Amino acid sequence: MYKALLEPQGFRKGMDRHDGQVVGVPLIRVSSHYNVEANTFSLKLSQEVPRPQGNRSKSIMFIPIVIGLLDFNGKDLPLPSIYHDGTLESHEKDG
Repeated sequence: MYKALLEPQGFRKGMDRHDGQVVGVPLIRVSSHYNVEANTFSLKLSQEVPRPQGNRSKSIMFIPIVIGLLDFNGKDLPLPSIYHDGTLESHEKDG
């Protein structure tokens, strides 16, 4: 994940540094559902971040997600729209 965000040089720099801090690793929950009648696929992700001992706050971690669907032959399926945080976002390509 971080390698995708920071590119190889930034990722390596981050891996070379360790200050002994205990970091809470998020628990990611994923559920999916395919509605045959509507021809829609739903994917729901949520995360729970454990609080480090003695720390009252916990914050949601930014985790980039790349999604793609394949047909029975392994070819990409278009994702014409995505429903995200209560908003329907169109992703149709022109032409």
